[in-house]
Amino acid sequence: MISDSGVIIRVGDSVRFSGGMTGVVVVCLDDKTALSDYCLDDWLYLEDGLLIDSLQGGLVHVSTNSGDIEIINPA
Repeated sequence: MISDSGVIIRVGDSVRFSGGMTGVVVVCLDDKTALSDYCLDDWLYLEDGLLIDSLQGGLVHVSTNSGDIEIINPA
């Protein structure tokens, strides 16, 4: 997935999204990758975007066109 600023967001990146929530990208549906603790096939029904394990909201799906994602610390 590519952020609004043109940076590629990958599995393992720490990100800030949705008005200040933070977390780690654990699944990227756009390029069909996932951290080893997550089964990609379980999430393919969502079709696009990212799954982010956030400190504030648990596991959150962010769709590809939502924008508003900033990399804090790349993987």
